[in-house]
Amino acid sequence: MIRTIKSKLIFSFGILITSLIILCLLSILSLTKLNEEIEIVVKQDFSVMSHAKDIQKNIVDIETAERGYLFTGDNDYVTAYERAKEEIEAHFMHLHDYVSDNERQVENLRIVEEAFQLWLTDYVVKNIEIRSSNSLELTSSLVDLNSGKASIDQLRSKLENFIDIEQQLMQGRINSLNQLSVIAELTLIIASIVAIIVALLLGIGITRNITKNLSYISGVILEMSNAGGDLTKRINVKSKDEIGQLGENTNKLIEGISNLVKEVNNSATLVARNSEELVVASIETTETISQITETNSEIAAGSEETTSYIESAVGKMENLNALNKNVKDNAELVKAKSIDMKEASMNGVHNVSVTTASIEKLQNLSNENINVMNHLEKKSSEIGNIINSINSIADQTNLLALNAAIEAARAGEAGKGFAVVAMEVRKLAEQSKASAENIGDIITQIQTEITNAITATTEVNKEAKVSVDSANDTESSLQLIADKIAETLTLVENITENVNGTYLLSEDVTKVFREVAVISEETSKGNQNNAAASEEGLAAMEQMNSSAQVLAQQAEKLKQTIANFKI
Repeated sequence: MIRTIKSKLIFSFGILITSLIILCLLSILSLTKLNEEIEIVVKQDFSVMSHAKDIQKNIVDIETAERGYLFTGDNDYVTAYERAKEEIEAHFMHLHDYVSDNERQVENLRIVEEAFQLWLTDYVVKNIEIRSSNSLELTSSLVDLNSGKASIDQLRSKLENFIDIEQQLMQGRINSLNQLSVIAELTLIIASIVAIIVALLLGIGITRNITKNLSYISGVILEMSNAGGDLTKRINVKSKDEIGQLGENTNKLIEGISNLVKEVNNSATLVARNSEELVVASIETTETISQITETNSEIAAGSEETTSYIESAVGKMENLNALNKNVKDNAELVKAKSIDMKEASMNGVHNVSVTTASIEKLQNLSNENINVMNHLEKKSSEIGNIINSINSIADQTNLLALNAAIEAARAGEAGKGFAVVAMEVRKLAEQSKASAENIGDIITQIQTEITNAITATTEVNKEAKVSVDSANDTESSLQLIADKIAETLTLVENITENVNGTYLLSEDVTKVFREVAVISEETSKGNQNNAAASEEGLAAMEQMNSSAQVLAQQAEKLKQTIANFKI
């Protein structure tokens, strides 16, 4: 399944790159096929027509040599005849090679060759043999010059039929070449349009999805921060990618902070309640000590009553000491929970940092894809060079056809058919050049679209940067929450220190009262020591009362700080 941002980007750019590769392959295949067809027309068809026209010319040469030898008996004409005959046989051999892939033309060529051999054997060779053995007068009576006309006309007819069929085949190849050019152009245009549409749709979809989800998450966290710590809000992201994971992790962080705030609030409430009880107990103990002091001044009047007050004070001090120990334990618990809450907030900041790094990595991947498309743009330029080569071949073919037309014009009547072929080849060269120019225009359009795709990818890269900035804002908001939690932890640590001081002071006061109890029992031995101890206990209780009030104030301040968090 394609769920993560990385897999989505890889998938979209994979489709784009695959489309561009297919376009390049289609261009290369079309150009290769077009080049092959041009080579067939230029090399095979042109060569076939050239050899066929040469055979026509050599037949005329044989007729001329035959008649010249019959009238003059000059052996130079026999030499010209032999040379023309050898050239015709060579032309037939070449034609067999060129038309070997066409059974119909192979058969037509065989018929032409048989007609040629029949005319040559029955008439030409026979007349030359008659002339070589007789005088001109006797030869004139033995040779009928019109006897071979039917045979040579039949030969020319069959050769013309062979040439006409070859012209039809060449025209068919020209038409096929034109169709191939049109199909290649349409294929390249359609494939280019499809690739561009797919790339734009994928890029716009992925960019909108990333930007929308990150903006939503950042907005929720900013609302929490602006509300002073509203921990009731939750992030609802339905996507299954890294943005969805960020939303889930942030929800877990908010839930953990909310639970810690609840526990700290409960502990702060308990500390406040115990502080109030400590204040009440301190007041009562102070009053008791005051009574003890007054009793000590009147100790002579009631020693037993003083002992009773001291025992009562010792019991209350024991209770007060127990309350102080309870407050101390709760303060330590609040401190531990605050530390846990601070660690949870720091973990949230770390998770946002990891997500930001992941998005920056995806941004680097986008840069690499831009480099790949730049490379494809260079390759399309190389295809343009191939088009220029085809244009050069077409120009050379056009020049060759022009030269052939000039040679055909020199040949006179025998070269008219060859001139038609040269004209067709020239048209074919011009059409090939036009098709190559059209394909060159298409390659230029592809290069333009690649540039557009690079621009679109750059825009996607910019959107990724916006996403990174949004994630950084989210990290700043979480850092602000962590700072507030750090302030709360500092306050809790101060309360814990005061509670520990109060607990130690309570133990000292309890120890003093125990000493007072001992002294009370030994009142008879030292009333002055008892009075001094009572005054010391009274001063210690006043100090403890002051510490208990400070503790109550700090506990109330802690509750107010916790109240800023909405849970």
